[in-house]
Amino acid sequence: MNFLLALLLATGISQAENLEDLRIARWESRVPNIVICNGADIDRELVERAADAWRARGERFGNIYERSCSSRPNRGEIAIYVRSEMEHNNSVGETVRNVFRNDDGSWATDIHHARVYIKPNYVDSYSLIEHELGHAVGYLDTWNSRSVMYVIADKH
Repeated sequence: MNFLLALLLATGISQAENLEDLRIARWESRVPNIVICNGADIDRELVERAADAWRARGERFGNIYERSCSSRPNRGEIAIYVRSEMEHNNSVGETVRNVFRNDDGSWATDIHHARVYIKPNYVDSYSLIEHELGHAVGYLDTWNSRSVMYVIADKH
């Protein structure tokens, strides 16, 4: 099992220096709103700063607001949740981008919605929020330590 996990992680992590080399999907047909789910003890100002950093890189976002969230965000939303358990035990944050298959069976690159999960101890980490928003707008991790998309693990 650990071998398979390591193999999956290795295939999804790049050495890229250029952020565009890390892009695998994008918000093509909509501008996403960012939803801070009620009960997610995350400072809205941190989320706004992280979104502004991505805007400076050319990304677009709609409104940032707080509301009650179900387990699946609405179309066109990036929902931020606080959750203790992560799929990968050493993760401090995880993002799930949802894209769907095209009529021909191939995977679309247009993001439908995204979920960002942050561990409770890291809700005040600007760099983590910025990194996870990067996943939400379509970027992969990299081993380049100078990149905003550098792999983040529970070792801060």
